[in-house]
Amino acid sequence: MTQIDGAGLQDARIWIVTDGSAEASGWLVGLTEALRAEGAASVDVMGVSGAVGWTARNLVEAGAERIARTLRLSRRGQPDSNAADAFADARPDVVLVDSPGLLRPLVLMREASPVNPVIVGLISDLGPADAWVGARADAWIAADEALLVDFRGGELADAALQVAGPPLDASFGAARDRDALRAEFGVDDDFVVLLDASTMAAPLIDRAVFQLSVVRSPFKALFYYGRNPEAADVLRQSAKAHGLRGNMFGPSPDFADYAATADVVIIGASNPHLAGYLALHRPLIGIDPQVADSIAAGRGAAFVAQDVAELGAVIEEVASAGVSKGHQQAALELAHPGGNREVAAAVAVILANRHRLRISRAEAPRSSPSAAPRPGSRFEEIGGDDPVAVEPAPMSRAAAREQLAALIVEERKIEKEISGLVKERDRWFGRLQLAEEEKDAELAGIARERVDAVAQRLAQCNERRDGVLRQKDLIRRRAVRPGSSKGQAEPSTYGPAADVEARFREMEMRRDMNRLRRRAEGGEPQS
Repeated sequence: MTQIDGAGLQDARIWIVTDGSAEASGWLVGLTEALRAEGAASVDVMGVSGAVGWTARNLVEAGAERIARTLRLSRRGQPDSNAADAFADARPDVVLVDSPGLLRPLVLMREASPVNPVIVGLISDLGPADAWVGARADAWIAADEALLVDFRGGELADAALQVAGPPLDASFGAARDRDALRAEFGVDDDFVVLLDASTMAAPLIDRAVFQLSVVRSPFKALFYYGRNPEAADVLRQSAKAHGLRGNMFGPSPDFADYAATADVVIIGASNPHLAGYLALHRPLIGIDPQVADSIAAGRGAAFVAQDVAELGAVIEEVASAGVSKGHQQAALELAHPGGNREVAAAVAVILANRHRLRISRAEAPRSSPSAAPRPGSRFEEIGGDDPVAVEPAPMSRAAAREQLAALIVEERKIEKEISGLVKERDRWFGRLQLAEEEKDAELAGIARERVDAVAQRLAQCNERRDGVLRQKDLIRRRAVRPGSSKGQAEPSTYGPAADVEARFREMEMRRDMNRLRRRAEGGEPQS
C-alpha cells in the first residue's frame, strides 16, 4: 500500500454506498469498526435506489440535476431520502462505492451538489475486474495490484491507487483451533469437501453433486445453501438421486467454523465468501469461468475445473495428493484477518492526499421455505442413512441427454489430447532409438526423460477418460426409457473392451522401453 502523507481519518465523515454485495459478504461491520478505529467521526452505510436499470447513456442524457432528484439513498432504520438532500445534510468527506454500476450516477450527482466528497471505487473481491474497466472514480482500493493495472499510467496519482484488503467478515478472521474443530465435528482424519451452492443455479448444483458421487477417493461432503432455499431443495434431491451422503447447513453464526473444517471449497460465480474462505487458508475449486479468471486462480490459491464435468477428476487428484502448504500459503497471502484495517488505512492515505487527486467528472459512456437442521444437530443430513444401500433414483431421458452431451464433449477433448500425446511419445521414442543406435548417451538420456514425461501425461489423460466413461455408463444405467417407471440398464460402454487399444499401447511402450534399457546396459543385442 502506498503510504503518502497519511495521518489517520481525522474526524472524517464516511459513506459506504453498496448494491447489497457487501451485506452478503458480511464485511460491512468489520470495515465500519476499522474506519472508526482509524479516526472517522461517522460511518454510514447507504443503499441505493432510483438508478436501477439505467444505462450509461440514460445517465448522461438525464444530467446531473435529474440524477440528484431521482437517486435515493436508504439507511437501515431510517426512511429513504433524496440523494442530493442527503449529501447536503451529511456532507461526507469520502464515499466508498462497492459496485461499478453505482459510480457513474454518484459522480454525476456530485456535479449538482455543493458538497465535493472524494469518491473511491472499492474493489472488494478477488474475482475478475472486467466489470470495473471503464468506470471512473477519484481513487481506487483493491486487494491485489493486478486489479489496478487498468487504472495505472493515466491521470491518477500514486496516492489514488491503493493495494489493501480485501475487507473481510470478522468471523472469518477470528483465531480458531482448526484441529479442535475437526475433532469436535468428527472429521479428524477425513478429507472434507465443502460445496457452497448458495450462488449456483439448480442444474449446476445437480451436476456438481453427481460429480462428487463418482469420486473414488474417500471424503466427507459438506453442503452450504446460504439464503437460497431453492439450493437446499436441489441439494436434497440430488444427494438422494446420486446416492451421496453428506451434511447440509444454511445461515449460521458458526458458518466460518464449519468452513474451517473443510480441506477444499467448491464455489461458483460471484460467491460473496471467496475472500473469507481464503482467509481460512482454504484453497478453492472453481467450476465457473469467472473463477478461472480470478486473482485466486492466478495466484495458485484455487484449483480450476474448466467445466463441471471435470470436477470429479479434480477432486480425485486433490484428495489423493492432499492440499499443499503452497496452496494454503497462497490463500493466506490473498486474504487475511487484517484486511479491514488495511482498507481503513488506505482511505486515510487517500483523504490525506486529496490535493493530489484529480476529481473525476462524468463523461459519456465509453420457492420453498428455508430448511432447518434437525433438533439437536448442527447439520441436516441428506442423501440417505446408508450411502452403500441407496439406490440411485431414475434420471429423465432429457436430463440424461444434457449430462451425456457435456460428457461427450469432454471425452472428445481428452481423446484429442491423447492423440497428440501419442504422436509426441512416438516421435521421442524414435529419437531415443536413434540416439541408442548412434551411441549418444547424452541425447539418449534426454529422449528417455521426454518419453517418460509424455507417458505420465498419457496415463493422467487415460485416467480422466476412464472417469468420463464411468460417468457416461452410470447416466445410461439411470436413464428412464419411455414406458418404464425405473431406469433400465443399457449396454455398458465402460469395461475391459473399451480401453483395449490404450492398454496394448502402454504394454508395447513398456516392452520397448525395457528393451532399450537392457540394450543400453549391454544385456541385449541389437536385432
